[in-house]
Amino acid sequence: MSLIYSLKAGQPNFTHGFQDYLGEIIPFSKRIKNPLLKVPLVALKSFEWAIYRWYKTPIRRFYGVKSNELIYMITNACNEKCPKCGIWERPEPKSHHLRILHFLKCLNRLHHNLYQVTLTGGEPLLFKRDVMLIAEEAKKLGVPMVTITNGRTLDEAFLRRYKNLGHILVISIDSVQPEKWNQFRGTKSFDIVMPKIELAKSILGDQLRVQSVLSRETAEEVPKVIE
Repeated sequence: MSLIYSLKAGQPNFTHGFQDYLGEIIPFSKRIKNPLLKVPLVALKSFEWAIYRWYKTPIRRFYGVKSNELIYMITNACNEKCPKCGIWERPEPKSHHLRILHFLKCLNRLHHNLYQVTLTGGEPLLFKRDVMLIAEEAKKLGVPMVTITNGRTLDEAFLRRYKNLGHILVISIDSVQPEKWNQFRGTKSFDIVMPKIELAKSILGDQLRVQSVLSRETAEEVPKVIE
């Protein structure tokens, strides 16, 4: 059963499977100190590996359970300067940005076993056109999508188009105090982003989510962020 699924999906052959097996079993066996337990424990581990690798995915597919999430870091460019991240310090050359058609081809090849597509960065909405093309393709393929943004470039036109596609938008919020916000973001963006969060809330409704990095500096603000 698993072989048929693997061949149909163009997945790795038995050589790759054996290499995968050795890659898990050899390190496991080296951690067993008692020589009397090595053989039975390796046998149990081999049985566990076989079930997980050769039957879990086919059975999920048989029952229509999609098991994979496709996470696309669309860029490492960002319009904020968060000290906790630092990705903005290493902006990619424009020539390194993946052409959107390449990703759409990838999405079309993988969508049968995807439960979600997640767009992250950097700041994904620096490439709004690409985000919308992916969102439209995901909608056509029946794959839910999540876009994670700092909210700085949101606008009404984008939000309304995104709303109509039924996908989820996640906005990062680390503080509701202007001074702390600007400190965490490395820019004075509090007064820019907060009105856009309210706009997103009014348009997206329950398609809007927020996320926050929990730290000593922000722990006391969690209830306020939730509100």
